Amino acid sequence: MALKLAVTSHHDPDCTLVAITGELDATTSPAVRERLRGLLAEGRHRIVLDVTDLGFCDSGGLWVLLEVHRQAERSGGWLRLAGVNGFLQRLFTVTRLDAAFTVDPDVAASLAAAARQEEDPGVA
Repeated sequence: MALKLAVTSHHDPDCTLVAITGELDATTSPAVRERLRGLLAEGRHRIVLDVTDLGFCDSGGLWVLLEVHRQAERSGGWLRLAGVNGFLQRLFTVTRLDAAFTVDPDVAASLAAAARQEEDPGVA
């Protein structure tokens, strides 16, 4: 059986970088939800989610992203998406979720924005 999903994380001084590779669907969403909720429970409320290599995302995956985004904001943090492209970019545009999330072109841009926010919390 081929790997459907891989989730890796790295703790940066300004945020936690989480990379999701593969498919975010009904079978993999619970594991992603658990992993991201765990980070929030540890006090990691500033999350950059690298979706550059996400090959598929269904409605369950979108719901996980929205849920974690809302939980992070309620905790005084945020969720930034890095590398939204291809099908995911089209999906975000069609569902208008592109207005709900802060989206950066790549991880470097997200980490730079996180560093700026650490220096000046009023900066997006």
